[in-house]
Amino acid sequence: MEILSENKAFGGTQGVYTHNSHSCRCDMTFGLFLPDEARDGPVPVLWYLSGLTCTHENAMTKAAAQGWAAEQGIALVFPDTSPRGDGVADDPAYDLGQGAGFYVNATQDPWAKHFQMWDYITEDLPSMLPGNFALDMTRQAITGHSMGGTARSRWPCPCRTASVRSRPLRRSATPPARTGDANNFRLPRRR
Repeated sequence: MEILSENKAFGGTQGVYTHNSHSCRCDMTFGLFLPDEARDGPVPVLWYLSGLTCTHENAMTKAAAQGWAAEQGIALVFPDTSPRGDGVADDPAYDLGQGAGFYVNATQDPWAKHFQMWDYITEDLPSMLPGNFALDMTRQAITGHSMGGTARSRWPCPCRTASVRSRPLRRSATPPARTGDANNFRLPRRR
């Protein structure tokens, strides 16, 4: 894991980190706010899954949640929305490719090699975090907006609470933008 930045914020630390993801087979970036209480021991975790075209920075910089999290003694995790970089498949359409991982595991080329976002957010990142930060993974909550809200509705973590903001339309319910549109897909329903 590499520290890209760490800045004091609301008595805690807002960091941005990169690490090699086993799931996505590339470096992935995430933001993490740790309240001051994390110096004394593990703190609860609130995951924030951002929406289409966002990066880890979107909610980290626009939601202004760090002040509230500092008051409550809660860590905030801001994962990126997709793999990125040279060698990672992309598409000129805004709703496919880098920035549009939809938090699902791709099964077809060229996406399958790197776009394993479901495994990344449910296994890879959660298993790496507690070994590097004072996080209490038995006390988790999750929120998200747009495609992050859709993923939040299927999240398997032992969350005590969850909320969603503005779920997107089911992609399969919209007409294809072009013949054979590869990004018409259905997300599995939560049972």
